[in-house]
Amino acid sequence: MNGSIVKGIFLSFEDHGVARGIPWSVVNEYFPEMFVVVAMGGLVLDAGMGLALWLRPPSQESSVLFLAMAAAFHSFVAFTMSQRIGYTFPAICLAGSLLFLPLGQHKNNGDTSLVEWIKRYATGSPAIARAGPWQRKFTLLWIAIQLALPLRMPIISGGAFPFTSQGYRFSWTMMLHSKSDRITHIGSATTPDGNPTERVFQLGLTYLLPTCPASRTTTNDSYILRSQYMPGTEAPTEDSRTLPLNVMVNSLRHHALLGVYPRHLARVAGGVARIIDSFPQTCPHQPNISVYGVNFVQLNGRGAFCRLFDPTVDLAAADRARSHQNVWQSWRSVALDRAPVGNEYLLLQGLGTSRSRVS
Repeated sequence: MNGSIVKGIFLSFEDHGVARGIPWSVVNEYFPEMFVVVAMGGLVLDAGMGLALWLRPPSQESSVLFLAMAAAFHSFVAFTMSQRIGYTFPAICLAGSLLFLPLGQHKNNGDTSLVEWIKRYATGSPAIARAGPWQRKFTLLWIAIQLALPLRMPIISGGAFPFTSQGYRFSWTMMLHSKSDRITHIGSATTPDGNPTERVFQLGLTYLLPTCPASRTTTNDSYILRSQYMPGTEAPTEDSRTLPLNVMVNSLRHHALLGVYPRHLARVAGGVARIIDSFPQTCPHQPNISVYGVNFVQLNGRGAFCRLFDPTVDLAAADRARSHQNVWQSWRSVALDRAPVGNEYLLLQGLGTSRSRVS
């Protein structure tokens, strides 16, 4: 409620050049309370839309109130966040509100709230005699799914979803926590004309290491340097043993996706491994290379960084195992948001001893 998550998100937009020209750092300097206003405004509008639909009998007034709150909420999101998340989310929400929320109500349909109507559907009240049994079952099933998918998140993650993002796609907590995999230091530098200036230095704590597995002639895995498969991507500030993710993943949205959903890093590792495997001279005695991941994250900008990836698990092998699952195994992996059996690379237990300090 103190606006710290909102502040971190909008300040990161400015750092990455997707702030639509809004000087969030200046806003933070002169009016830091603005982020509390934005956070509370989002809470009021988001909760208000639900209350307007659920707790009041449908009427012309409640429909107009809902549409006004939906327009305000999603218009703000579309303007301030579209360069990061795109227009799809706000556009679909606004279109759905306009297309599927009737402004005129049948005289017999507006006698009570939506909560009471759901109760009538569940109990088979005579008041809904026009709804057949299959229509009622479908409606109740749809409502159950809308409740079950978000509730799945804390259950399958054991409460660690702010770190692991397990079951996070249908979430009610997207603005309640954030994580970072970078250490930021604000230092000083000198411009070409000799004037001192402020400079931001960042150390990334997420990287992927491709290796050649040990063979009969070697006892240990050997690192694969960038010059062997993507020459020209070496940089003095980057480890040449790591995959050049800044070159391979050049979209800010894709970088944001990998930050929110760490499981996709295994997809990246598997895809890159298949490309490197096509160069037989890279690992002449092995059919498949290995890719290991390092990922440390900090929650809400406080406390220590926690290791998220098991550094002993081959991400490329995990991705190959995923692609070879049968239908039922795939459904299990999706439902539980787990890697294939024997290939789990997320540390799902005891994510750092500092969790109590960062919650």
